[in-house]
Amino acid sequence: MSNAKFILLSFFLWATPYLLQAEKPTEQDSVFRYLQDSVRADTTKIRLLNELCWKNRLENFTLATTYGKAALELGRKINHQKGILKSLSFLGVVAINEANHPLALQYFLEALEIATAQNNMVEVAYTYNNLGKLYYNEKNAMLYRQYYQKALDAARKTNDADVLAYSLRNVAFVYEYEKKYDKALFYHKEALKIREKLQKETYLISALQLTGACYTMVNEYDSAFQCFNKALSIAVHYHTILDRADVFNAKARAFRRMHQYDSALLNALKGYEIAKKQNAWEWLRISAEILYDIHKDKKEYDKALDYHVVWAAYRDSILSEGQLMKIQQLNLKYEFEQKERERILAEQREDVLQEEALHRQKLYLAMAMVALLAVIFIALLVSRSNWQRKKHNELLLQKNQEIETQKTEIQTQHDALEQQTALLAEQTKALQAANNVKTKMFSIIGHDLKSPFATLQGALPLLADGEFTPAEKAAILGNVTRMVDTSADMLDNLLQWAKAEMQNSKPQSVVIEVRKTVQSKVNLYTEIARQKNITIANEVQAELKVYADQNQMLLIIRNLLGNAVKFTPEGGEIKVKSRELDDFVEIAVADNGIGMNEETRRKIFRKDSTFTTQGTAGEKGTGLGLMLCKEFTEANGGKIWVESTQGKGTTFYFSLPKQLLNPH
Repeated sequence: MSNAKFILLSFFLWATPYLLQAEKPTEQDSVFRYLQDSVRADTTKIRLLNELCWKNRLENFTLATTYGKAALELGRKINHQKGILKSLSFLGVVAINEANHPLALQYFLEALEIATAQNNMVEVAYTYNNLGKLYYNEKNAMLYRQYYQKALDAARKTNDADVLAYSLRNVAFVYEYEKKYDKALFYHKEALKIREKLQKETYLISALQLTGACYTMVNEYDSAFQCFNKALSIAVHYHTILDRADVFNAKARAFRRMHQYDSALLNALKGYEIAKKQNAWEWLRISAEILYDIHKDKKEYDKALDYHVVWAAYRDSILSEGQLMKIQQLNLKYEFEQKERERILAEQREDVLQEEALHRQKLYLAMAMVALLAVIFIALLVSRSNWQRKKHNELLLQKNQEIETQKTEIQTQHDALEQQTALLAEQTKALQAANNVKTKMFSIIGHDLKSPFATLQGALPLLADGEFTPAEKAAILGNVTRMVDTSADMLDNLLQWAKAEMQNSKPQSVVIEVRKTVQSKVNLYTEIARQKNITIANEVQAELKVYADQNQMLLIIRNLLGNAVKFTPEGGEIKVKSRELDDFVEIAVADNGIGMNEETRRKIFRKDSTFTTQGTAGEKGTGLGLMLCKEFTEANGGKIWVESTQGKGTTFYFSLPKQLLNPH
């Protein structure tokens, strides 16, 4: 290595801890690219990549996963067990933060196996803590209590104060969840003593805040606020922003428990403003929930409703992720069972092969013995009569027939096994297809349909209890109506898509009057468009007819009109036009809305994943509509495409045949 490169690398290694403190992802990306291009695949590079993974575990899951996987790949390449262990643990923590529990479980179990083999009790304790956190999120009391206790037992066998404090804190969480606050406070105080000796600001702030919160639950408010104020002073001194938000939220809960609502409101608002500036959604959810409770206690229902909407939005995001994880766990169970079936089938094949080999050995032995007997008899009885030689030949022929019979039986068994294998493969393929439909349906039902009904569930009681003016009630009811209409469209698309996927039915084509059919859907969206001051014009030529499935054509027009209304701002204009070609009729739905970029245009018709964005008034969708439009258009012998300019509008075109293309 030249002197210049040596100096540059030395400076980089010295400066890395400061580079890792940068808040912008672009700076961290540059560190990652420098590691890829300039640093050897050694333990230093693995350590730095793992530090980048840990740095981003709460803020940028994609970056954290990229760094962690890069470190894991390099660690396995040079068999660096310590680096592999860190990578697995950090990637598992990132997966928990993303609520991807099956993936987190895979990482932690592999880490536990390595740590146990190395007798590394520190990493064993951390891994048990991580497993406890996973099952704590799953609300599995039996398992998280078991793993947290195992973590504490392992930590007490080490000299590592960090892992001991961490394990004590988690055991305290178990007792808090069980409302045994005296026991929880005992473990929090023991953990706090260790953190005060270590003087690591972030962990000390957390220990103070958690101990103060536990003091609150046993009504020892003086001790609680001593902890809170000390934690806030350290957070201000070390500029740890989100730690301040945690302390303000904890103080707000304590003041609310003391019925000092003005002080509670002041602290909760401070935590909320910090979370908004940092764009920290988890902290926003916590602060919004506290503000909702405070305003509800004060009977300020209009303000409570505002914060309930924020809280419900973030809560529903987490709940939807939880539903998706349950589906993924079912898929993981299915994959495990599939692998188990494949293993059993492989064992059966191996048994057959071994049996065939045994049969061959017996056959060879029998043939050898027969041949030996024949030689002996021929040598001894060469002078015997032709009748005796014929007898021996008949005996040999009989043995050969037995051998052929055994070969035939083996071949028959082999053929039967191949037929069973082919049948199992077909059943597996059909099961996978059905499972994919089920997974996508559960994902859409759990996320896109649950969210508006959850918001309604929170808003309707406030309408009943709160004091609103007629204008406010009308505005809220208008929003409720739009959510119901949008949900109905989502459900119709979902049912049509599921029917097409599961029944694989062919279009029932008839002759359709295009202008009349378009007008029926224009009438449907006229009132919805009027609320956004949008005009819809039906400029389809009279007398035009196509040969297609009536229901599928209505769904295509409804989805294209619905998208046009969704992405056209107030005061906009939508036109439905037509053009007659030789064998087809081309229909266009044009708007002067927000348009789309080239990347979005390429994604909207893809079948392997649904793609959706919010409309100009916050309208939601499932992404199934345009996928169904493409599928139904092509099933009826036509095609669909889009032209769009961002900021100027979008035109969707689709064509359908004028007559039956393949009458025979």
